[in-house]
Amino acid sequence: MAFEIEALTAEQREQFAAKQIPDPLSPVLGILKPREWIIDAGKDVFLFAIGVHRDYPNEELFFFHWKDQEMILPLRKENQLPNTRIWSFQTSWENPLRYVQGNIRSQILADLKQALEVYRVDGTSDPSNLAVQVVCDF
Repeated sequence: MAFEIEALTAEQREQFAAKQIPDPLSPVLGILKPREWIIDAGKDVFLFAIGVHRDYPNEELFFFHWKDQEMILPLRKENQLPNTRIWSFQTSWENPLRYVQGNIRSQILADLKQALEVYRVDGTSDPSNLAVQVVCDF
């Protein structure tokens, strides 16, 4: 299978909400409740955007599930003309991938790059999003 944009079913939303993962952007926002994700079900890998902190507008937080590992993943975003989005790990947040070692790390990074190539700028099927090229600087 390949990564694709998918809306979660009501059952999937309930299952995810049962994890009670606090929203890292603000306790007022409660728990994470995704409605869409970028998923490769065959690999058991998915990614969805959490949002952007107002103090760090060039950094976006994602929830990244890779098999049995789940993490809040901060990524720096940079737009480059024409129509290119660059994602990197140079953020103000601590990156949990720095603790993953060896072959697993390279597998995780490969899957993350593939997921971001589908997510691009906003994770939608909108033609303006699909026209954007993605560069992963990691």
